[in-house]
Amino acid sequence: MFGPASRPYPHRYRARPGSRRYVHHLGEWYAQAHPTEDFAETFAVWLKPHSDWRRSYADWPAFEKLQLVEELMRGVRDERPRVHNRQRVEPIDANTRTLAQHYRRKLARHQHYRRGLADDMLQRLFSEERAHRNTMRASTLLRAQKSALVSAVARELATPLYSVHQVLRLLIERSEALALHVRGNRREAVRDARTMLARITRLYAAGETPHLPL
Repeated sequence: MFGPASRPYPHRYRARPGSRRYVHHLGEWYAQAHPTEDFAETFAVWLKPHSDWRRSYADWPAFEKLQLVEELMRGVRDERPRVHNRQRVEPIDANTRTLAQHYRRKLARHQHYRRGLADDMLQRLFSEERAHRNTMRASTLLRAQKSALVSAVARELATPLYSVHQVLRLLIERSEALALHVRGNRREAVRDARTMLARITRLYAAGETPHLPL
């Protein structure tokens, strides 16, 4: 149902935002990264208190995965747990990695991020140069307008809020990585950002696949 857990874990994966074979839980279409993540995300959606997954995923192929989890859990819900110890897995006090090491590793991963449509459109809309000291960063503008942009584009394209939100999240991350700044009038920048978000969301829904690092 989910695919082999023995499949090699990837350093990055291609997300298909328009796919309904996977549930939506964590960001960046994380369920699509690996069969194990697919199962974990499906279980999380099933486990969520008061989850309305039967209605939300009724017409999705992912519904069969949720039904399988329901059947599995119904079969074991009355059994006593086989593991009784409270052993912690990867306890935080054993983690000696510093913040500097964490961010160096994160930057190294993002250096391999494929430059694609999002980067091209961001660099057309925003500038790598600051017009003056108070020029707003592109990522700051996108974050400030996040709710309005996501709602407007989701309504315009009749697309789930989740998918639009994830596309905007990618744009914010890339604008930070590219150190981009707002060019010209802020009102025009917001208008153009909405157009860009709508275009990329539409293309992703039609089959474009963003590459996401793990």
